[in-house]
Amino acid sequence: MLFDRFLLSELLTIEVQGLAIFFHLVFVIALYRKDYSVIDIAWGLGFVVVSALALTLNRSPDTRSLVVFGLIAIWGFRLGGFLLIRNLKKGTEDPRYASMRAQWGRWTNVHAYFKIFLTQPLILLFISFPTSLTMSRSTIPWNALDTIAVALALSGWLIETLADYQMSVFKKDPQNKNKFIRIGLWKWSRHPNYFGEMLFWWGMGFFALNSVYPWGAFLGAFMISYLLVKVTGAPMLESNYSKRPGFEDYLKETNAFLPWQCKG
Repeated sequence: MLFDRFLLSELLTIEVQGLAIFFHLVFVIALYRKDYSVIDIAWGLGFVVVSALALTLNRSPDTRSLVVFGLIAIWGFRLGGFLLIRNLKKGTEDPRYASMRAQWGRWTNVHAYFKIFLTQPLILLFISFPTSLTMSRSTIPWNALDTIAVALALSGWLIETLADYQMSVFKKDPQNKNKFIRIGLWKWSRHPNYFGEMLFWWGMGFFALNSVYPWGAFLGAFMISYLLVKVTGAPMLESNYSKRPGFEDYLKETNAFLPWQCKG
């Protein structure tokens, strides 16, 4: 039997309901603050919400289920906390959302509701579903694949955390305004934080591969990698950077993701 239909139905029901409540609350906060950027803070925390809900379905959580939840919790709370502090310091709406607000005009809140605050929870649900299945039903003893998963996930978390810290330090210096960061991990990669995030979720995929539901183990990792590489991650940032002096040289001299010396 490929899967337990009752388990899938129960898991989807509880996660959809939980995300609906959580992101509608976030939407109300965004309207009150007139700032759609709060969705970025909620992104990481949303994974903690669905993971906690998935864990409640496991009547006897084993080591794998608890480790998976712990890793997602430290990833989600770290990311959410980092973005909260960053947004409070900026005090203004992220330029991406400000641009959308200007483009949508009179019906901006309606557009935002359907295109941001409903879309992101659906993507989040898809990304987290393989690991949610792992937490809700895991009966295979801990083995080498789980150790690999922990190593990859923690490595990705550390890379992402260090990259965000280095960027924060760089931006504190007014002399660095409109300059490209070329220190630490950013010397070898234009997006080491995104590389770390992708590595984290590929690690989580190994957990799902080693569960009683190995089908679709890496669907979440594929999805988040595609988004960061082709859609909402690097393309949007580099579109903003393209008008800065020296951008073409920066592209040639620095790898896009993998922190390694560029041969180009």
